[in-house]
Amino acid sequence: YLDLIDFIKKIKKELNILIKLDTNGLQPDFIRQVSEFVDFFAIDIKTTPDLYQKKLGTTFSEEEIEIKLLETKKILSEIENKEIEYRTTMYPPIVESYERLYKMMEYIPSNANHYLQRFIPETSWDKTAQQTKSYSQNQIENMVKELRKNTGNQNIFMRTYL
Repeated sequence: YLDLIDFIKKIKKELNILIKLDTNGLQPDFIRQVSEFVDFFAIDIKTTPDLYQKKLGTTFSEEEIEIKLLETKKILSEIENKEIEYRTTMYPPIVESYERLYKMMEYIPSNANHYLQRFIPETSWDKTAQQTKSYSQNQIENMVKELRKNTGNQNIFMRTYL
């Protein structure tokens, strides 16, 4: 990914345009190297480390995923004056409980907004996922309220699509 780092630096220095980085947070060294040049960080946190390994088929071990997510959290926690957003697509097989959501919050820095967004089965390429019943908008709204109430974190939101 060294070419991408050089490209981001070049774009920022030569064109001085705003740069948004969308990532899963599993490459903290990359995030560290580009953090000076990126204006908006969007991190897709799908579930807790144990289910990344079991359900998502990543090549990283559960311990590696946890270390990487915590390192990304540390890096982003130290950033000021930049947008940081974490988002979770509420796919029931991997975000099945409040306990799972509370555990996921351990990997999200306090200076980030966290968006819960509805899983839309019809847009999935996976046949099993297409048959999965999604949480309703009302259920996700209630999850947001519950998380805010029990954590004191008011930077948790529901993302809706028109």
